[in-house]
Amino acid sequence: MKPFTRIINAHKRLECASQFTESYLHSVIGFIRCKFNSQNLMKGRYKDIDFIFRSADVEALNEVLVEQDYSFLDDFLKNETNPIIIDLGHHIGTFSLWVLSINPNASILALEADPLTYDVAKKNTGQVRSQNLDWCVENFAAWKDDTSVSFSCEGDNMGHKVDDNSQTHVKAMSLKTLIERFDRPVTLMKVDIEGAEEEFITAYPEYLERVQSLVVEIHPKYCSEQKVRDILSNQYSSIIEIQDKKTDKPLLWCKR
Repeated sequence: MKPFTRIINAHKRLECASQFTESYLHSVIGFIRCKFNSQNLMKGRYKDIDFIFRSADVEALNEVLVEQDYSFLDDFLKNETNPIIIDLGHHIGTFSLWVLSINPNASILALEADPLTYDVAKKNTGQVRSQNLDWCVENFAAWKDDTSVSFSCEGDNMGHKVDDNSQTHVKAMSLKTLIERFDRPVTLMKVDIEGAEEEFITAYPEYLERVQSLVVEIHPKYCSEQKVRDILSNQYSSIIEIQDKKTDKPLLWCKR
């Protein structure tokens, strides 16, 4: 990458981060600290909700909180009373933050597999719960059963995924076990798990009957898109493919 291009990209990332920090200067200082230690944390704020993030998390902030990738759910969430939300592929919690900014009465259970990212997410849920908001995250990978999986933490932290070649192992949770934790139907489940969606959804498809609405990003490079679509078509009467997004990976909103 040419030096001038690197400068432009760095400026864009700093501009994005500065929307959540006190100023552009605070973002610069935070990025410098993260340069020396990638796990250094920066303080952010989104619509009166405090959170923390790493410089490597700026892309996630941009996609969900700036570009509003899930804005199609806005009216749906506003009209729900005390909704139960499941956030799979939670990362540091940008989707959950966005949900709580729309409907502060939501109860959120999230799973995040990456151990380091989970540590950041756990701090965020702790801060938010101190503001009397209901948001919990657990260190699990969404998978076909309740054993453990090999999980790759290489490269972009938004792309970490189940990988048989990895030496890192994390606990796994099936759709069955997850849904059985609730005594009433789940209002919305968001699934963005980097290709594990096929294994997760197809193992216990009957449990989708207890999920009123589902948003799933399909990763055709790592799973069978057709198998996932077939299961969803059998379970939901309405499937909307979201078009207004930058990525070419299918994003589906499934409704009863």
